[in-house]
Amino acid sequence: MSNMTMNDISSILEGQLHESVHYGPVTAVKFLDSSHVLVGYGPFLRIVRVDKSTGSLEQIWQERIFKRNKIHCISISQDRASVAVSGGRSFAIVNLSTKTFEEKAINEWIVAVDYTIPSELLILTSHNEVLKVKISSTNEITELPQKLHCNEKSILYSGTIQRCNDGRVYIAAGTVMSGVLIWDLHTRKIIHNFTDHEGSIFAVQMDIDARYVISCSDDRSVKLFSFSTGELLASGWGHGSRVWSLLFYEITSTSVKILSTGEDCSARLWTYDVGGTALKQIKSFDNCHEGKHVWSGDAESQSWQCILTGGADGKVRLLDVFDDKDSLLTFDIGDIQTDCAIILEKKEVIKHFVQLPKIGGIVVLTNLGKVFCHTKSQGWSLVEIPKEQANSMREFSMLCSFPSASHVVICTRSGDLIIVGFLGSALRPTHLEIIPNSSFRPIKIINVLSWSSPDRLLLLLVSPAGKFPLLAKEFIFENNDVTLLHSHELDNPDPRVFTPTSVFFDPDHLMLLVGSRHANFAAYKLTQGSQLQLDFIRKICPGDTVTSISKVHSTVDYLVVAITVRDGTYMMVKFTASGSSIQHEILHQNKFTKGFVEGSFYERDQLYIYGFRSGSFFIWNETRQLEIDHVPCGGAHRRWEFLLQGASGNYKFGFLRNTSLVSKDIHNRLSLAEDGLLLSGTHGREIRSLALCSRREPDDSKLFVLASEDATIKVGYVNSHHAITYKWTMSNHVSGLQAVQFLDDEFFASSAANEELIVWKLNRDIPSNISVKEHARIETSDRNPDLRIMDISSVTCGDGFYIAAGYSNSVIRIFHLEKTTRVFSLVAEDVYSTFCILNIELIKSDGSLFLMVGTTDGFLSMWDVTHSIVGELPYKPLTFAAPIIKQQIHQSGLKALLLIPVRHNTWKVISGGDDNSLMSADLKLNSRDALFTIESFVETAASATITGISSAGGCLVVVTSVDQIVRKWSFAEGLVCESATYTSVADTGCCVSGEFDDKMFAVVGGAGLSVFEM
Repeated sequence: MSNMTMNDISSILEGQLHESVHYGPVTAVKFLDSSHVLVGYGPFLRIVRVDKSTGSLEQIWQERIFKRNKIHCISISQDRASVAVSGGRSFAIVNLSTKTFEEKAINEWIVAVDYTIPSELLILTSHNEVLKVKISSTNEITELPQKLHCNEKSILYSGTIQRCNDGRVYIAAGTVMSGVLIWDLHTRKIIHNFTDHEGSIFAVQMDIDARYVISCSDDRSVKLFSFSTGELLASGWGHGSRVWSLLFYEITSTSVKILSTGEDCSARLWTYDVGGTALKQIKSFDNCHEGKHVWSGDAESQSWQCILTGGADGKVRLLDVFDDKDSLLTFDIGDIQTDCAIILEKKEVIKHFVQLPKIGGIVVLTNLGKVFCHTKSQGWSLVEIPKEQANSMREFSMLCSFPSASHVVICTRSGDLIIVGFLGSALRPTHLEIIPNSSFRPIKIINVLSWSSPDRLLLLLVSPAGKFPLLAKEFIFENNDVTLLHSHELDNPDPRVFTPTSVFFDPDHLMLLVGSRHANFAAYKLTQGSQLQLDFIRKICPGDTVTSISKVHSTVDYLVVAITVRDGTYMMVKFTASGSSIQHEILHQNKFTKGFVEGSFYERDQLYIYGFRSGSFFIWNETRQLEIDHVPCGGAHRRWEFLLQGASGNYKFGFLRNTSLVSKDIHNRLSLAEDGLLLSGTHGREIRSLALCSRREPDDSKLFVLASEDATIKVGYVNSHHAITYKWTMSNHVSGLQAVQFLDDEFFASSAANEELIVWKLNRDIPSNISVKEHARIETSDRNPDLRIMDISSVTCGDGFYIAAGYSNSVIRIFHLEKTTRVFSLVAEDVYSTFCILNIELIKSDGSLFLMVGTTDGFLSMWDVTHSIVGELPYKPLTFAAPIIKQQIHQSGLKALLLIPVRHNTWKVISGGDDNSLMSADLKLNSRDALFTIESFVETAASATITGISSAGGCLVVVTSVDQIVRKWSFAEGLVCESATYTSVADTGCCVSGEFDDKMFAVVGGAGLSVFEM
C-alpha cells in the first residue's frame, strides 16, 4: 500500500505533461487592430491574424497566461503595445512586442479591467470596488494599489470601467439583485441606479461619450438608457433565453446599434432611432455556435464591419454585418409595365423567373406566356416570341436557365423548346431558336427539371407516367452558342411510386440520375446507339422528396454524388456502371435537423446545405456546423431560385413574395477565411467518450471520434501536431452518448441512453474526407426503452465482431455482428446484480473469451464466456456461469478501467473509483482458471472521482479526475505518480492516448478538450 497523499500529487514535474492544444469555452474575444484578433481561450491567450485580401488565417501566438483561471476580460492599451487580461482572481499585463507577462492575483473576484492608459490599470472587483494600480514602462507595479468605492458594496455579476473622451471615468456595475449602478470614479458618487431589470445583470456597458448605457439580464431583455437623464429609452426582446453579453456596435447622431449574444446560441444586432421608443432587431445570427451559450463578443464597425463571437463549443467566429443595399433588387408587375410601356392583361402575374448572373440579368415568364428580361443598365424589356409558340405558351410554359451561357429555355405543353440567348447588357436577345419536339409519340409536359454545368445543360421533360416517356435533352455550350447535342426517350417508372423532383447528369459516365417523391430514385445509362439502361431504386433512404443531386467526386470507375431529402436526410452515394446495370452504395448518411433541405453543393472538401427554416432561406456549412447566411423571404411555399456564381462565397437567391420579385446577391466576404471560423472548437456540451484509430492516414493523421451529451458524434482527425479538425457531426442518436470505441480501422461503435447501440462504417473513397454511415443497430428490448448502455467492448471474429454491452439496470449482453449482412444476434445475456454496469471489457486469450466488468458497488468481476461463441447461427442466448473473479476494489463505483497487455495471456489491470483511489493488479489467464493479484493501491490518488485511465506507453498510464488534475502514473514498481498538472477542461471525464513517431500524447475530454504531450 502507498501512503502518498493527494497534496503530494497535485503538481509534480508539470513539464512532463505539456498542454499543447486546448479547445473549450471562449470567455473573451477582442479586435486588436485591422488584421488581428485576441482570443481568451481558457487560460490561453491567442493572437489570430486575418488577411482580409486573401482570406488566410494564421494563429501567430499562443501562451498560457494563467495557471488555472480562465481569461474573462481583455483590455487593450491606447498604443496597442500591450494588453491587460483578467480571470477569476488573476490578472496580467502582456507586452505584445516581447510577449512577456507575469501572473498576479488579488483576494477578490475580478469583474473587469481597464488598461487604456498604459501607466494605470483599473480593476473592478465583485464587491463594487476599484483598485487603481500604477504600472511602469516595463509593466511592473510601482506602488501599492489604491482602493476606491462608492460606499455601495453590492455583489456584482458584471461590470465595465469606461474612460470617456472628456477624461472622466465611470463604473457601470451590474448587481446580482436586478440593479445597475453607475458611479463616478473621481467623485465616488452614484449617478444612477437603474432597477428596470428582473434578475441578475449579466452585462452592462457605457459608450465612450457617456451618452448611453445598455444592459441585459436574467429577464432576457436588452435595455437602453440615457446617461444624462437616466431615462429608459427602449427595451429589446428576441433572445430565447438569457442574454450573456452586449456592446455598442455603432453610434451616430441618429441611431444606436447594439450587439447582444446569449444562451440561445444567437448573436443579434439591434438599432435604436434617436427620439424613438423601440429597440428593433435588424439582424440575427441564429445557430452561430453549437450546443448552448455564446459567452463572449466584440464588434468593429469601421475596418472590419464584423462582429466576433466565442461560444461554449470553443469556436471563434467572425460574422459579417456589412449591409450592401445594392445587393437587393425588388420588382413588381407595375415596374415591368412602366419600363416596357405596355399594359398587361388582367390577372397577369409573374409565374416563373430565372437569373443570369454573367450579364446581371433576370428573365421572367408570366402566367399568360409573356417573357421579359431585365438588366440594371437597360431595365425591363419585352422578349418577342414567334406568334405560334407565343400562343402555345399562353396555355402552358415552363422556364429554365443555362446560367453560364446566359441562355434560357422555354418549354411548351407539347415539348417544343424555345431557346433565348443574351449577350452582355444587350436590350434584345442575341439568339432565338425553336426546337420542335422530335418524339415519335405525342407527349404532354407537366414539369421540366434542369441540370447545368459551365458547358452542358440537360433538361428532363416530365410527362404523366404510364402514357408518355421521359424526354432528356442534352445541350452543349461552345463558341458562345448553345446546341442540342442529344435527345433521349427514357422509360417512365410506375407513376404510383415515381414523380420526378430532381435531376443530375454526369457527361463523363453518361449517367442520368433522377430523384423522386417518396425518396425513390432512378439511374439511367445514356449510351448512344444501344438500349438505355434503367435501374430503379425504391426508397433509397427514409424521408419524402429527393430535392437535389450534386457532384462530390468522380474517377474513371465511379461517381459520388450528394443527395438531399427535404426532411433533412442527406447522403453521399457511389454509383458504378457494372455490365448492364448501375450499382450504388451509400457511403455517407446523416440528417440535418435545423430546417428543410432543398439542396447542397460540395466545395473545398466541405458540404454546404441550403433550404428553409421558418420564414427564412439559409445556407449552412454542414462540415463546419455553421450558418453562412440567411435571407428572410416568408418561407418555402413560393417560387425561388438559388445559384452559385463565380468565385467561392458568391450566391444569388431570388424569390417571389406576393406579386413581387426579389433578387438578393449573397456575398460571403469571409468565404476564403474559413467562412469566418477563426478557431474550430469542439462539442457544445460535455464530451463523454473519446476514441482514436490506430491506423495512420496518408496525410500522417489519425481518425478521431468524440461522443457528447448533445447526442451527436463528431468524426475528424488529429494530426501529428495534435491539432484536431472535424469532418462530420453525426446526429443518428436521440439521447446523450455514453461510450464510443473503434472496432477496427473501418468500423466504430457508439452507445447511449434509450438502449441505443450503433455500429458505424467508414469509407475513404472521397479524397481529403471520410464518409460515415450507420451500418447496424441493435433492436431495443422495450417499446419505450429507458436504459442506458453505459459501456461497450469488442473483439474481432472471422465474419464480424463480438460486442459486449453493459446496461444501467445491471444487464450484460454479448452480441455478434455479421459485417456483410449487418445483422446483430444476441449470443449471451445475464444480470450482474442490481448495480449499474460502468465499465466492460472483452478479453481474447488462446481461443477463449473472457468478460470483465466494473460496477457501481466497487466490484471487479470476470466470467469465462467462451461457451457463448461456440454455437451456430441462429444463436440461442446463453447465460453466464459463476464469475471466476469477483472482488471489491473500490468503496463505491469503479469509474475507470484499463487493461494493458504485458505478455502472452498476462495483463496489467488499472482501475479508478468514486472513492478517489487507484488500483494496479496483475491478471493471468489460462484455459482452466484466472489469477488476479492486486499489486498496488493508492487511496488518495486524487481529490475527486477518477474518471478516465489511458495507456501512456511502457509502464505508464494517464489518469484524469473531476478535480481537473491530469496525472501520469508508473506501475513498474507499484503505483508512483511521476507527473501531475492542472487542466482547464471542466467536468473532466474521459481520456484517450496515442502516439506519433514514438511520441505519446493524451487527449482529455469534458467541457472542452485538451491535448497533452508526454
